[in-house]
Amino acid sequence: MVKMKCIPAMLGMSLIGMTPAVHAFDGGDLYFGADLLNTSYEVDSDYTSAAASATGFRFFAGFEFNEKVSVEAAWVDQGEGEDSYTIGNPPYDEPWHESMSLEGLQLSVLGRMPLQHEKLNLFGRVGLYMWDASYEDVDEVGDYVWASADESGTDLFLGFGLDYRISETISIRGAYDIITAQFDDGDLYADAVSVGFTFRP
Repeated sequence: MVKMKCIPAMLGMSLIGMTPAVHAFDGGDLYFGADLLNTSYEVDSDYTSAAASATGFRFFAGFEFNEKVSVEAAWVDQGEGEDSYTIGNPPYDEPWHESMSLEGLQLSVLGRMPLQHEKLNLFGRVGLYMWDASYEDVDEVGDYVWASADESGTDLFLGFGLDYRISETISIRGAYDIITAQFDDGDLYADAVSVGFTFRP
């Protein structure tokens, strides 16, 4: 299995290699951009359940075949969500700490529908998310690990949103992505709200 730490470099090389082919298409546009993400994590496994939120980012590059269809590749780090709680009654209560994170490579197809003068567009996406995920639930006093997971996998994800073209080169967009990473003994839900920009050179 390819380590996720190598994926950003692989993504960059693939985009460089893709550039000459992109210019061979008439009317196609290569674009780049970045999103700021707010992820709502929820763990549902055979051993525990937990929830937290985190801030992360997405760097992406894509190619528009026409006004309605494009493909996109992105490196995503959804951030680390953390939460604390106690078990027991004072003075014998024990503090516990939970953490969860998700990152990886997204490959998706986007479909757009113009809403206003071809500047405002509704879009939907479907794609593959090749992810690395981790979860840990630890007793902060005794450093006892109640539950933990460190896994990799590939799952489908869905999304929808709006983008607005400010100029010929700059657009802003907002989106909601529905993401589930399926573990061996449970699921990590990581739905994300994002805002970002797109640049067309």
